[in-house]
Amino acid sequence: MYYIIFCILAILVLSALIGLKRGLFKTLFGFLALALSIGVTYFARPYVSAFIIEYTEVDDYIEEKIYKKIETDTQKNVAESLKDSGVTTDLSKLTLEETKYILENDPDKATQVAKIDGLNLPEYMKDLYIANNNDSVYEKIGVSTFYRYMAKYTAHLVVNAISFFATFIAIRLVLFLISLIIMKAMDEEPALSALDRFSGMLLGLAVGIGIVWIFMIIASLAFGSEFDEMIAGNRLIQLINDYNILLKVITS
Repeated sequence: MYYIIFCILAILVLSALIGLKRGLFKTLFGFLALALSIGVTYFARPYVSAFIIEYTEVDDYIEEKIYKKIETDTQKNVAESLKDSGVTTDLSKLTLEETKYILENDPDKATQVAKIDGLNLPEYMKDLYIANNNDSVYEKIGVSTFYRYMAKYTAHLVVNAISFFATFIAIRLVLFLISLIIMKAMDEEPALSALDRFSGMLLGLAVGIGIVWIFMIIASLAFGSEFDEMIAGNRLIQLINDYNILLKVITS
């Protein structure tokens, strides 16, 4: 629990110290580069996602893997239920037939919400699945059943995340090369005043918050619903998580 909070605070402190050492101008470029990367990624990500979905089979592959997992878990539950009921004749055939029926016939909305709530995911992800579990989204992504929705919508979210991070990293690499040229020129100038270093520390802290947002997204996916419990005791960390702009970009 505490190591998550420690890592977040360490990122903020380290970013502030780096900003203090580098000074205002170097840190300012880093901050502007981060903001520019996020901005360009925000506008480019939908096009990258659309390209991946249209010209590759990544989303189909992910969807089928997820749906197969749902199908396997359902078959297991059905088989156990039939065995508990004393069914022994044609168990395999009955299991397949019952599984097919369950997957092709949607449960009622209350059951759907209960199934989503039972997933080991952070609350914001559960809310996202529930909010988009409607006919409009079904039509948009080309599905007609609840379980296909879960598989395909998850695949779209994964593609969005891949597109976001791939675009973000590519832009950061380009800006990093530009920064090397600028910083080399700045290193040849005389040392700036203490105000420059103090201002650099503040900007470094702002960059640190951006890094923490990325860290929180990864941690929430890795730990699922446990992540909310991990940060529940720290008001500052909760506040940073509540205003995670990167998360809003990915899930938009």
